Amino acid sequence: MAWYVVHVGRQTGVFSSWGDCHAQVDGFSGACYKKYRTKEEAFSAFYGQPGTNVASAAKNLNLIPLSRRDVVLVVLCAMLVVQALAIVYLIKKLM
Repeated sequence: MAWYVVHVGRQTGVFSSWGDCHAQVDGFSGACYKKYRTKEEAFSAFYGQPGTNVASAAKNLNLIPLSRRDVVLVVLCAMLVVQALAIVYLIKKLM
């Protein structure tokens, strides 16, 4: 029996069927999942093995870690976009 680990998806975790796993990743942008042969392998991959951490997992996924400054800039940009959309909405409503 195959087991599936969803690291990035609607809901993360260990799933015992492809249908359950697929429901979490289908159409989810940036989904990250993997099939394992045994339950032990899947749980070990999801919950981590000794010596495994998020930084090493990110390297395996070719992810670029963001600095605190980068995160702040992204949040500020998102806030500006929301404010701009609110202004456009109000202007259209007043016309």
